[in-house]
Parts: sequence; C-alpha cells; structure tokens
Amino acid sequence: MELTTEELQNLSELLLSVDDDNTRIAFGIMNGQQGAFKELFTETFVIYKLSEDKEIKNSAYHFLQKQANADISSILNSNIMLGQKGSVIPTELTIRKNISSYVEMSKDQLDGKKMALALYHKYGVGLNFLLKNLSDQLKVNLLKSFITGTSFKLNHCSLSKIPEELYAFTDLTEIDLSHNKIKTVSAKIKVFKHLESLILSKNQINKLNKALATLPHLKKLDISSNKFKEFPPVLAKLEKLEDLNIHELHYTMLGEVYQVPAAFTQLKQLKKINASDNYSSHFGSRVRITLSDFPNFTTITATGDTPLDLKPMHLAKYAYETNGHSEGVFYLFKYCQERALISRIIEEQYYDSSKKLLDLKNTILDDLPPEIANYDIQHLDFKHSCLGAQYYPAGLYSRYYEVPFKTKAEIDILFAVFENFKDMQSLDLNFNCLVDLPSVIFNWKSLKRLDLRSNKLTGLPDKIGNLLELEYLDLFKNKLKELPASFKLLQNLKVLILGENALDKVPEEIGYLQNLEELHFYNPHMNLPSDQAAQNIPDSFGLLKKLKKIRFYVNDMYYDKNACKAAYHNRLQELLPDGCKIDLE
Repeated sequence: MELTTEELQNLSELLLSVDDDNTRIAFGIMNGQQGAFKELFTETFVIYKLSEDKEIKNSAYHFLQKQANADISSILNSNIMLGQKGSVIPTELTIRKNISSYVEMSKDQLDGKKMALALYHKYGVGLNFLLKNLSDQLKVNLLKSFITGTSFKLNHCSLSKIPEELYAFTDLTEIDLSHNKIKTVSAKIKVFKHLESLILSKNQINKLNKALATLPHLKKLDISSNKFKEFPPVLAKLEKLEDLNIHELHYTMLGEVYQVPAAFTQLKQLKKINASDNYSSHFGSRVRITLSDFPNFTTITATGDTPLDLKPMHLAKYAYETNGHSEGVFYLFKYCQERALISRIIEEQYYDSSKKLLDLKNTILDDLPPEIANYDIQHLDFKHSCLGAQYYPAGLYSRYYEVPFKTKAEIDILFAVFENFKDMQSLDLNFNCLVDLPSVIFNWKSLKRLDLRSNKLTGLPDKIGNLLELEYLDLFKNKLKELPASFKLLQNLKVLILGENALDKVPEEIGYLQNLEELHFYNPHMNLPSDQAAQNIPDSFGLLKKLKKIRFYVNDMYYDKNACKAAYHNRLQELLPDGCKIDLE
C-alpha cells in the first residue's frame, strides 16, 4: 500500500519522536505494511546510529538492509560520530562535517538536510548543519523556535557568526549566544533597539563594533572568555550599562595586558562588574588579574540602587571591604597610601600571630608593603603568588613558560622588606615563576624548611651552603642542570626532593648529605646510559648511612633497557643502609 505524502510525514514524525515508544509504533507500522518506505531511509539511519535501545536499533538495521539500493555496510559500520559516544561529545561543527561525510559515503542514499533535521528533532543535535543549509525562510522559522517572549537563546552550536536571519527579530530584549565560535559582532547589531541583555561569553570575539553604543537600552553585557586583543573601547560609551562581565577577555592570553581607558571610569549606571574568577583547582583558589591598571576582584555589586564608583582606588577598597580575602589587595598593596588600611589588611587576612606566620599563598602580588616589617614573622608562605613573573599569567599552566620573568635585582627589591628578619624558620615559594632566588633568604641561618617546587631555577647560588640548619628542601620541577659544590654543606638536611629537573647525571653532592633520611629523584626525562646503570649512581651514595627511603627513576627505566631497573636496584642496595626502602616506580 502506497502512503500519501501527509501519511509519510506523520510516520516520520512518529519515528523521530523523543518518546521511544512512538518510535517502536512507527517501526511496527512499517513492518506490518507491504511496500517501500525509501522516503524514511535517512530518519531510520539516524535512529540506528544513535539509539541505545537494542530493539529499536535492531528494527532500524533490518529496515535499512531492505530499503538500501546499494551496499550500505560502510555507513552502518562507520565510527564517524553523530552524537555522544560514552563520555565523548562531538561539537556541532564536527557533526556538520560528519553529516556531509555520511552523505558522500552513502552515494546519496542519505539526505543531509533530512539527517540534520532528524538528529535535531530526536536527539537535539545537528543545528549547525541546518543553519548552513536550509533556505532563508526555514532558517527564520528554526530560529523562532529559540525565542521565548522577547528572549533568544542559542548555545553550544559552533556558530561562527550571529545568524543573519536573527536580525529580522528587532523586538528582542535578550540575546544569549554564549558557548559558540562567533568571531565578530556586526554593525547590524544596532537593529535591536529594545535590547537590554547581550550574552556573548565563551566565543572567539576579538573586537566589538562601535554600533553597540547605539543600543539605547542595553543594561547587561557579558563578553567574558573571548579573544579580545585590547580592552574594548566601546564599553566606555555604554551609558545605560548596569551589569558587565569582562572576566578573561582573552581566555588563552596571559596576564595583565589590558589598559582600561580613563573614560570607562565615567560610566554612571554600572552596578555590577565581574572582572575575574575566584576558582578552586589543584593550584588553589586565587583571583585572576587581567587588567594592568585596574583592581583585581571577582564580582562586585553595588549596594542598593547606587551605581559603583569606577575610580580604581575606590573599586579596590570596595572589593576588599565587600568580598574580603585577596580581592583588591594587588592594587592596594601597590598604590594605596593609607598605611592604616594596609596594616588592617595584613592583620585581617594574612598574619597569624600565634604561629608567627605570614600566609600570602594564592595572593598575586607585585609589591610587598613596608608594614610587613612590623610583625614578628618566622614562617612565610608565598605558594602560588607568582612573585617571579613580570605580570600575573591568567592562562593555563602549560603556557606559563611564556611569561617574562623578573630580574634578580627586581626580586631582591621585592624581598627587601625582610632584610632585618633573622629567625625565619620556613619559606614556601612553590609555583612562583622564579628564575632567581632572593638574596635575603641566604641570611636566614635558622631556616629549616625551604620549598622551591615548580619554579624556573636553572641553578642554585653557592650561598645555598649558608643554610646550615636546613632540614627540608623541595626543588621538584625546576630547570636545574647541576648542584653547586657548597650543596654538600647542608649537613642537617633530612628530606631532599630533586625530581623533574634538567640534570644530566646523578649529582655526587647528594651523597655527602650524611643525615639525609628521604630522597626523591624522579626524573622521567633524564637520559642516562642504560647499560651503565651501576656506574650512574655515584659512590658517594655509600655515605648516606641514615637514608630510610629513596624514590629513584630515570627515562630508560620505563622500557627497562638492558635490565637497568635490576641493575639500579642492586647498586642502590649495595650502597644504601639495610632497611632503606627503595622505590623504582
């Protein structure tokens, strides 16, 4: 029995229902009637590819085998993704490309537009393909489905530009196009005379068109996580703006790179700004700085209906008073002349008198105020404070190497406030982009613990030997090429962590640390002759009579070339005291 066009359409809609029970009914109808249903080949293929229901998938497979007019094994067996597979979710751009690939592979048995429509109706993907290939009127109709009242929202669609058809909806008051790949904002944006909220976060925009300033009612703008090369000057002209998100203007660029135009501070209606992101990670919680002449803060909101005063010093004080922690501190430590306020910040946030601890970890700093010298400090924690960077790198750690570093003279000036401290017990400089160490620390003869992990040190000064009381030293993940001869003077050292450096041999200086109890020498990129494993461990290791634990690892141990692991183990066992735990993993 041949079905009418309307009946085929109804069957197609039943087949593509988000309710799988309706899909089963459709297959029951198709299997119960004689005749061809080639018109439903594309819809059925989509169901076969994406359905997780075994019964439905099996019905789709048998239907496709019957209706195919050529070999379809290639498209049935292909791993080209049209939707989520396990934890892998293809982007809309990938789905668009994959639809075209399947059409070509099927030798036109599959209809690309129908495939995208089927994907969209039943599984909610394929929209990018439709917006590229439908007629203008159908695109308008499609976009209309994303409008609720006067609000338009279309996210995660890999759009490279604002759809032209959207400009037909001039009455919109809210537009949310976040999480796409939009690169520019066209001057056509001016048609939205009623627009109050524009969300463009997480795109690839590098410039805002000045036409944005012609929108008379724009109150909210979110341009966070884009790729702006400068602070958008048009922002200073958005006179009605009340809510602005400028967090990570360039989400892959590093540090303080944006000069905020003076005119920006004259905005009179602004009540809320998100300039940074206070987040938690294995690097800790901290405030990102992306504006070179502007305070560091996360989000600040005006009290009541009074707009914010955008003068930088006022914002910095307001950020600290309202949010606390390290908000505004970078700017205040650098520019504030109210010494009583600086002392109050130190006492409220950073100084613990009971522990004699100045805890500035996760606080990005460029200046250390002289008030610090007024406190009794024996323990310093600067973990994740980026003291050695010329500006704070707001990007990913993998790009940290591109940051320009402070010179030794600049680092010494920064630490000059500690010049008269004599009883310092511990110092944590973990993750600070230091290429040189501050000279003052080598005057701290009582220092027992020094953490220099994750810096950029290529060498240690001979003055390291001055730290005769040092018991713990962490040098993990630096760029050390050798240890100075004075290193062997650290006779009180009990724990040494010397992994992931640029050493080309196992330093014999380690062996002279006769009170060492724990040694971590994990260097997976260190290339030593695997056929000389025994010789690679210096004889001086035989002096480590108090060593209780050693972790030793170098490159060739991964593939165990020339049975080097056993050779290393035997050599270490021969040299080290009985009972010392040897870990070669």
